This record gives sequence, structure tokens and C-alpha cells, in this order.
Amino acid sequence: MMMKKIFLLLFFTLASVHSFSQITRTIWGATLGKSTLQEVKTIVEQKGFEWEVDLEFDDYESLWINADHIPFGGAFWTEVAFYFDNDALEGVTFNNVGTTANSIYEKIKKSLDSKYRQYIVDKPDGTGWSRYSDGETRVGLKLDRSQPGGNKVILYYEDLYQTESTDQNGMDEL
Repeated sequence: MMMKKIFLLLFFTLASVHSFSQITRTIWGATLGKSTLQEVKTIVEQKGFEWEVDLEFDDYESLWINADHIPFGGAFWTEVAFYFDNDALEGVTFNNVGTTANSIYEKIKKSLDSKYRQYIVDKPDGTGWSRYSDGETRVGLKLDRSQPGGNKVILYYEDLYQTESTDQNGMDEL
């Protein structure tokens, strides 16, 4: 009887630990929903990349990095954009255009499906997006075959709390 109780306690403990695993909210030390533009600038500089700020991209402040080899997630990217709303990091997008896009897509897709299988919300559909969400963070991955100069793979992480707030503010204007 005591062994059964211990087994059940262990089972529920392990099940609850698994249920608390979430999609990562920290990219390069910058946390979605918390890190400021200045903090991300410092992180990017410490990694040795140059950046530029675009204050008018899609109504967001954004910080862009363009380089040949930007490492993240076991792949190299050619462009990274950090998006801010009210000086808090709302999202991060990684892009790569060219001959390696297909292999990067396959590698990242396999990793995301394995790591976040319980969070899959969209398989590739007509838009080509695979999406994962834990209710706080959304991750998207797409292979865009319509780009001049080669295919483009896009990976994004997005804070859902800020996205919903931004969307609501836009609707309030109507």
C-alpha cells in the first residue's frame, strides 16, 4: 500500500514537472516581455554584432542585425530583428535567404517538433507556417519559396501578452 502511494506521488510529481516545461522566452539573454531596447543593444554589442534601429517598421521600434553568420539554434542566420513595444521586447525574428535555407528549415523544424511537440498549434498549412504556443509564447517557422535569390527560412519568437495588448490598442482606435 505504501509502495503504491509512493509510486503515485512520484508519477504526479514527474507529470507536473513536465507540464511546467514551456517554450523558451529568453533569446541570447534577452527575455520576451521584459528586456528593453537598451538592454538588447548591449547584448548584441557584447556578441560582436553591429545593429541599427528602425523606429517605423510596422509601428514598432526594432533593432536589426545583418551579418553573414549569426548563430542561433544550431544554425547560422543572415538577419535578426528584435521588436519592441513600450520599450519591452515583444518578438525576435531570425531570417536566412539562400542555398542553406532548406537544410536550416528541416533542422529547426525537427528540433521544434521534438522539443515543443505538446505545443504544436499549426502544422504547415497553405501559408507554410508551423506554429507552437504555450499560451505565453508563440514560435513560428516557415520556408518561403517565393523569394528572389533563393528560399528564405523564417523563425520567430513572440510574447503573446504584448501582442494581444498591441492588437487591442489598434482595435481601440477603430
